[in-house]
Amino acid sequence: MFKINKNLIYLLVGSFLVVISGIIRIIPAWELKAVVNDIAAYQSMANIVARGDNIYAQRILFPYMPFSQFHPMIALKLAEATGWGFDFAIKLSFILGDIMTTGLIFAALLLAGQNLKKSAIWTLFWVFNPVAILISAFHGNIMSDVATFIVASVVAAQGADKTEDRLPLVALSGLLLGIGVALRTFPLLMWPVFIVLFTRNIKEAILFTVLTLLPASISAIPYLWYVKESFLAEVGGYGGFTDFGWVSILRSSIFLIYGKRMFSNYDDVILRLTQQLFLYSYGIIGATFVFFNPKSLAKALAIPCLLFYSLYAGASAQYFVWVLPLALITRSRWAIIFTLICSIALISFYSIYAPGILVGRFGMSPLDSKEWAITFINVLSNGLLEIICFLWVGSILWNEYYQFCKKEWNSNVFYVKTLRGLWSNHVYISILIITIIVMIFPLLIQIINRAYAVWKVVAH
Repeated sequence: MFKINKNLIYLLVGSFLVVISGIIRIIPAWELKAVVNDIAAYQSMANIVARGDNIYAQRILFPYMPFSQFHPMIALKLAEATGWGFDFAIKLSFILGDIMTTGLIFAALLLAGQNLKKSAIWTLFWVFNPVAILISAFHGNIMSDVATFIVASVVAAQGADKTEDRLPLVALSGLLLGIGVALRTFPLLMWPVFIVLFTRNIKEAILFTVLTLLPASISAIPYLWYVKESFLAEVGGYGGFTDFGWVSILRSSIFLIYGKRMFSNYDDVILRLTQQLFLYSYGIIGATFVFFNPKSLAKALAIPCLLFYSLYAGASAQYFVWVLPLALITRSRWAIIFTLICSIALISFYSIYAPGILVGRFGMSPLDSKEWAITFINVLSNGLLEIICFLWVGSILWNEYYQFCKKEWNSNVFYVKTLRGLWSNHVYISILIITIIVMIFPLLIQIINRAYAVWKVVAH
């Protein structure tokens, strides 16, 4: 009797998922034909690099590491060679990232021991995920590729845990995360999670760290040598936009109450203050990673993303793609409600501030006479996103603490054992509490006062 090889079935199902993922993204990317928002910025970058000029000379155009500067230029050359629009050529890279993420999610689920049916179903949730599709095929942003390298690093880490010869896969995992860091620096905040939950000794920790820093560091050397001032000013001078989160609720509420639309940031000072709040909070919560199950790597990696969305005022639409692959490879049901509410928040935001992203060349305004109603939906969805992110973080922390209490995870990694020992030390706990009282509480008061002061000025 003819017997089909199980691996062949996995390959066929994975290939089918990958193909469908590409088709449903390529169609809108091809049809929209509009150089708007980030696509227009990428085109400006491409022209500067093609001329051989210093991309950091223009303020707040490319506040990133030099690693990805040639990406828009390659898209420009592809568009010129094929006759395609630049918008489609640049989006192809982001769509390719989504396609690769499809295969990686499927592989991660299989590596985690899930059966074919469950692996395919959870992967389909990425294939048809409106948040992922909006970011890659409509918005067109490199964060889709960043998410790909984050999840690829996790898959490499999963593979390393299943073999005795770990070092090559530890190196690969670090390098993949490093490419994500070189594209956009946020994944660097995931480095501590890998060090605590993935690496098993100092040798692995050093190797992982060096390779995580390597791509961005190498790309920065020429700029630090030749154009240090403009490079450092640009890389350190970007704080984001108050598009989502609790500050965006204040920004939109001014329109709901007073009829005044803010198309600029709510306040740059609040951006800086909430950045501190996010980093302090992540540092405090990150200290608990030593109690996590090492198999909960992807769950722990979701925490900096969720804290960023809920605490930092500079969250933009494209950042929401970070957490979804991590949630799906852990089969988190939070991904379902997050996708629903986030999709509403994204569509309402685009409808108000960047309708070209949604309608492209078709030019049909999503607003019509419903601007107040859409703004109200945007405020409501952002409020729900805040609640979901906080509850999601709380759920992860509680589940890990509960599981640790039931069955303490033994660790032979000396720095994990040392940190656990510190946690059991009353002096350390006291220092932690004092830090929260001295640093977090005053910062919260400062943020609230500043937000209220700006509200009064703008509203009146």
